[in-house]
Amino acid sequence: MSEERKKSLGEFLKSEREKRGLTIEQTSSATKIGLKILKQLEADQYADLPALPFVRGFVRNYGKFLGLDGEKLLVEYASFLEAHSHERPKRDAGHSGYAFERPEGEQSRKILWGVMAGMLIFGGAVVFLFKPSLKRKHHGHIDKLKAGGAAEEGAEDAGAAAPNPNVSPEPIPSGSPAPTPTATSVTPAPTHTPTPSPEPPFVPPKTPLVLAPSPLPAPTPTHTPTPAQTPAPVETPTPKPTPVAEKPAPVAVATSAPTPSPSAASTAVTPDDDLKKDPLQSGTNYPPKDIHYKIVLRTKADVWVRYRCDDKRLMKFALRKDKILVLRGKTTVYLQVSNPDSITIQAPGAPEVMFAQSSAAFEFHGNSSVAFPAQARDTMEEKFKVGPALPHTDSPPPVQ
Repeated sequence: MSEERKKSLGEFLKSEREKRGLTIEQTSSATKIGLKILKQLEADQYADLPALPFVRGFVRNYGKFLGLDGEKLLVEYASFLEAHSHERPKRDAGHSGYAFERPEGEQSRKILWGVMAGMLIFGGAVVFLFKPSLKRKHHGHIDKLKAGGAAEEGAEDAGAAAPNPNVSPEPIPSGSPAPTPTATSVTPAPTHTPTPSPEPPFVPPKTPLVLAPSPLPAPTPTHTPTPAQTPAPVETPTPKPTPVAEKPAPVAVATSAPTPSPSAASTAVTPDDDLKKDPLQSGTNYPPKDIHYKIVLRTKADVWVRYRCDDKRLMKFALRKDKILVLRGKTTVYLQVSNPDSITIQAPGAPEVMFAQSSAAFEFHGNSSVAFPAQARDTMEEKFKVGPALPHTDSPPPVQ
């Protein structure tokens, strides 16, 4: 080793750097070695440097940067580095600068426990804040389901579907005058009308299904409406009320009724007003407590129907396929259909069956008919005066 190499390793590296006119900052930037480590290496402060393998790497890279043989430099100063490496304190004794100030793993464990505690606190806060809202949302969903079920029952009870809206029924004056309703039937019962579903294309039957007045003799000729206008009801003179003693006895109602006062009679509903509130004369304007007979009809094909509820006007029109008609009566309901195999009936206290299979069906003036109550069949000729039989329509094809 030359005289120059007899210097310490730090002094030798510093002198070589200065010979080349390099600053320590330039050396740090070029070798990617920290400025603090270079200063400690040139000052031979091995107590603050990392372990010996790291120091050897620094010396090798420093020598190469200065144009020296790094491996040869390490061999010449091997004993020097080995001797000064013992100046670095042991791990258990702690270290004031580069490496170990706490036992290994202690700091990382504290950080881990801190993170876990923070996650537990955050999770508890989320559950505490959002649990009431989730509970309210759950109960609100149950209430909506209950309300939807109640609405469906109300819609069916009110006669959800009506005949084709493009065809307006025309009332047929009956042979027996209708009494003026009492003041207790002024307020109509609330109904629920569902949104009509799209109808399939209608194939006209052999006999055209159009609304026309019955060929019964009538004192006043009826007006045939144009397709673009709604037919107006036939104006008939207001008949005199029938004496109470001649009316059939009502079922399950009080045997006596209070005599209406003059003020109540002045507010009684006229037949024309009743027609406006109940265009189909199906009893939709009855209070629920007064309804004793409710008949539900469902069509499988186009069917002509003719009916009369209590002393309302006699009605006759074509009920289109897949429609529902609900009839309500206080004392009596009379009904005729043209095709008993194309329509079902659900009578009070009985399951839904085809009209032809109903135990209450009988033949009357050429059409299948029913009367409610059963004893009303005796007065059907008087209360249900009809003309010719209803025209039959095409029945649906049999199920394969």
